Amino acid sequence: MRTIPVRLDNPAPILLGRQGDPAGSVVVWNIAGWQRCHGDGRVTLLYTLDGAEDILYPCRVRVDGDRVEWLVTPDDLAIEVRGKCQLVYTVGDVIVAYSPVYPTRTAG
Repeated sequence: MRTIPVRLDNPAPILLGRQGDPAGSVVVWNIAGWQRCHGDGRVTLLYTLDGAEDILYPCRVRVDGDRVEWLVTPDDLAIEVRGKCQLVYTVGDVIVAYSPVYPTRTAG
């Protein structure tokens, strides 16, 4: 499984993997700054496909300390797609931080 580190201050495109890759990949963000500034919170990953921006694709993330991991499964890589994703950090019911919107794609 390939690890893809992503910076919270850089909206660079994320190549999720190659179409048909049986291993998948994991996209990783470090949210230590958000945690220091805002305390404990909840992380949500918002993801949409190009052409269907009004439909949110469900993405499970795992938080391990200050590390957020999005597991991109082989099923996610089944077809060549482009999309966008954004991390949102919530404390209570208030959004206190969010990442840039990252363009994403699966290579054919």
